[in-house]
Order: sequence, then C-alpha cells, then structure tokens
Amino acid sequence: MDKSQFFNLLNVLYSNTKMNKKSGKYELPAVMKGLTVRDMITKANESMSTTQANNGWNFAVPEQLEANIIARVTEETNLLNLIPAQNQYFNMPSAVYSIPAVGQSLRMSRMSEQADVPGAVAPIVKANTKKLTLTADKLATTVFISYELMEDAVVNFQNFVESELTRAFEVSTHNFIINGDNDAADTNINTLGAVPSQTFDFMGNPFGLRKLAIASSRVVNAGTLDVQDIRKARKFLGTKWTRPTELALVMNSDVYFQLLGLSQVETMETFGQNATIVNWVLTHIDGIQVVVREEIQNANADWKVSNTPGDNTKWQIVLVHLPSLYIGFKRVLTIEADTNTQTQQIMTTASTRLAANVNENDLPAVALIVNITLS
Repeated sequence: MDKSQFFNLLNVLYSNTKMNKKSGKYELPAVMKGLTVRDMITKANESMSTTQANNGWNFAVPEQLEANIIARVTEETNLLNLIPAQNQYFNMPSAVYSIPAVGQSLRMSRMSEQADVPGAVAPIVKANTKKLTLTADKLATTVFISYELMEDAVVNFQNFVESELTRAFEVSTHNFIINGDNDAADTNINTLGAVPSQTFDFMGNPFGLRKLAIASSRVVNAGTLDVQDIRKARKFLGTKWTRPTELALVMNSDVYFQLLGLSQVETMETFGQNATIVNWVLTHIDGIQVVVREEIQNANADWKVSNTPGDNTKWQIVLVHLPSLYIGFKRVLTIEADTNTQTQQIMTTASTRLAANVNENDLPAVALIVNITLS
C-alpha cells in the first residue's frame, strides 16, 4: 500500500464511520463490514481517484449528498437570509420555547415641580415585553435511488437529487413561513372549500404572514398594480414603514415582471446608484427589498387560495417587517443517507424541525396587497 492508497483509505473510513447511538461506539456502515483491508483499499481508490463515473459511489455518495445539500440550502434560502440574526434561534432548547420580545413603548409622566421638597419620585412603570412562543414542527422527505438508476442515468443523478432535496427544504420552509395556517377546516386560506391534509407543510404554523394580514384585514385591494398600492400597504405598519431597509416585498415572478413595467420604477440611467433596477434586475421598490418566491399562489377575490383552481385569478404581495419575524429551529437540517445492499438502493432523508412567530405587540408587522390583476 503506497502513500496515496493509505490516505484514500483514511478518507473513506473517516467519511463513513458513524457513532451508533445505542452502543456509543463508532461503526462502519453495513456495506463496508466484512471487507478485507485489501478490498477496502480497492474501493477507496475507486471512490477517491477513479475517473469512471460510478465506481465506489456507494461509499462516497451519501456523505457527498449531506455536505452538498447543506451548502446549497445555506446559499439558496433567501428569505431566511434577510431575517436579522438575533431573531433566528438555531438551537431551541425545547420543542416549545418562549422568548421575550419588545412590547408596547413606554411613556413618561408629567410631574409637578417640587424643587424644595426632598424625595419626590417619578411614577413607577413596568417595561413592556411580550412572550413569543416558538413551537417546533417537523418536516421531512425521503428519496430512494437504485444502483441501476445511478449507473444508467445519462445525467449527473447525484446533482439532480441534491437539487431536489434542497428545493424541497427551501419550498417547505417558505410555505411554512408565508402560507402558514393550522386551520383544519375547509376555511384554510390555502385550501378554501376543502379540508387540508395534516401532512401539508403549512399546517404546522398558525402565524403565517398571509394568515396574519388576512385575519386583521390589513389588505390593499390593488386591481391594476401601482407603486401607490405598496405605499398604502406600508401605512398599515405604523412607524415601522419609516425604515424601508427593514421591510421586504414578497411576490411571485408574475407580479415581479408586472412591477418591471411600471413607469415609477427607475433605472441606472436616470436614477444613479439608488436605482430600483440594477443590471436589469428589480432589487428594491421605495427602498424595500424585493424577494421573489413562487410559494405565493394566485388567490380568489376573497384573498384565499380556493380548492377550485379556476377561481384563483388574482395575485398577491406580502409586505413584512423583518425584525418582527422570529424563526426557531430545534433541528436546522438533517440529511441522513444510507445504503441498503439487499435492495441495492441509497435512501436519503432530509428533515427539519422549525417554528415561526411574528411580534405584533407594539405595531403591525405584516400587510397584504390583494386582488392584483396583470396586464
């Protein structure tokens, strides 16, 4: 065994050895048990240095999937990246976790002038805080890949699986935050007219952004979309609207392209470095960051997504104050991949446990622009 073979073997052993939670001991996966050192060296060389597409992949693929998917999620989950770091709890100590949040603002009280009277004290008031509760909800999905599928695929199937699992996490996380509604009746804002399945990803969050805006009637009936509709929505947020850098406009691609055509949307040629369109990309409106998410579906004229697709002919935009949005993770993202030699399949499961809540104790934090018609 030369030096390169030795390091290949070490790398494969390190990547595949995992702790048995029951015994507390580190063990090799079943696919590697019973192999001689010579066999392991051969497989390690195939996995680490061969140019043949699938040689040794049954060792390398599970670990590569885990690392690559987590890296992609970190890069691609854009709405989460906008939430202030202090509002994201990546290590919830319990499944139900309460945190203090800013409450209603204090005010001073008028006092009489008593310059010659010692011991005059100001009225005693209590600082207002609000307890926000984050309740973790579990989301998961599993993908099976057969040896034959990997061997016969004319595309890079590993890359395809990575993309799909990344997309599943990204879409479900945003559905949970944007469309969350735990109403189990046919009045759910995402399935109006039909009882939603308890397996739907939005069912675990009673504080979805659209649900909060609809429940409090903080909506702007737009019709033909105009920048003034966005400004009307900002008014619902009280003084929070005065800090546009803390706001986000969340819309799907149809509405995004409609905004591109508005006469009020300035370009670099006419508005300089503060233009809303930079390099042909719409980045901000009135200083508010634009976020394109396809989880915002078309809705009916009553602002909800009907179970009858033909009724969903209106578009929507969510306006949210990001520092008021709190996200918690009891399990950020776990990727578990294992090889079943009997069925000759790789099973990859992605799972997360997350929670969401919105602090609206002092001022509203969410508004909704509804009934948008596109030209």
